Amino acid sequence: GTSHSSVLSTGLADEHSEVRLHAVKGLGWNDVVVPLERLSPLLQDNDSRVRLYTLRTIERLYPGSALKLGLLEPILDDPDPKVQREILRIQTAH
Repeated sequence: GTSHSSVLSTGLADEHSEVRLHAVKGLGWNDVVVPLERLSPLLQDNDSRVRLYTLRTIERLYPGSALKLGLLEPILDDPDPKVQREILRIQTAH
């Protein structure tokens, strides 16, 4: 069968935001290391929950790297205040 981590990794590109959300959460919770290049596009996802959990997963797998992706301004201006608070929390932690 297919490994759990490859199913989660494939889910990152799914057309349904629920699948992307569960994939990015699962990767973070299970500490499955995925290349940052696979995760960072999800910081611009249409679904704010996907953006929020992508930030959390990136911070868990690659501490501090969310601040260096060149996406700081768009994240700080995110329409969802939860996403804004998360990046501010990450900034404060570093």
